[in-house]
Amino acid sequence: MRLGNTLIIVVALLMGVTTGCNKEELENLRQENQQLNQTLEEKNASIEDLKQKNNRINQILQQLAEKEDGADSAAIAQISGNQVKQRLNRLNKMVRTSGNKADALRYELRGARSRANNYKQQVNELEKEIKTHEDSIRQINKDVMDKMQQIEKMTATMEEKDTTIARLKEENKEYLELLRKKNQMLNTGYVAVGDEKDLEEDGVIRKKGGFLGFLGQVAVLHPDFDQKDFREFDKTNEREITIDAKKRKVEVVTPQPENAYTLEQGEGDQTVLKITDADMFWRATKYLVVSY
Repeated sequence: MRLGNTLIIVVALLMGVTTGCNKEELENLRQENQQLNQTLEEKNASIEDLKQKNNRINQILQQLAEKEDGADSAAIAQISGNQVKQRLNRLNKMVRTSGNKADALRYELRGARSRANNYKQQVNELEKEIKTHEDSIRQINKDVMDKMQQIEKMTATMEEKDTTIARLKEENKEYLELLRKKNQMLNTGYVAVGDEKDLEEDGVIRKKGGFLGFLGQVAVLHPDFDQKDFREFDKTNEREITIDAKKRKVEVVTPQPENAYTLEQGEGDQTVLKITDADMFWRATKYLVVSY
């Protein structure tokens, strides 16, 4: 978002500087063109005045030439030849002067018109250039806005991805915790070791079978035992169980295979149950009951 704001500021500055300079130059050209047009109007007025004076002189000369009746001839006769020549010379001089001024003004007028055309051409070119700059700036502004929209979409997409990633991480964490608990459950065995009578009173084992209900009975795991009467046993790492009884009195009540463990004499009157094949030992049941 900061990048988008910076681009807009740069475009705005470029637009202001470029358009400001071009419009100032265009305004100067327009003022010069206005002054030039005013000068042209003044030159045209001067030429028109000279034309009127020249027409007036031609009218006077024509009137003098057309004086053919007696009254006019008599009036002309009273004027000496030198006076007539002087007047004619003055008139010719005025005509030549007026013609020269008119030619000079015409020449100056042509130059002014040429300059005016150049100014107009420069104004037109400058206006085209300004329009081109304005079009370019509008295109740049459009591109910037498109980029900002793309950035906003990308930002929204990234936020959605971040949300998804966070959710997946949380789900993965929950899954790993569940997996850990399942592995712990799978790798945890439950062991109860004690005197046969105590185990029966606690409801861990019960006697069944036998002749007449008491002869030859065997101890088995009670179906309604209480989990609190067992301790947890790490099936992955633990391999030995110490029993406070002599080997001849020790009996494994639960159905662990005999070839998966050994009973060895320990210190004093103790017996050590050593698990030799953990997978086979815990395959039938995750509970181990040892009585003596």
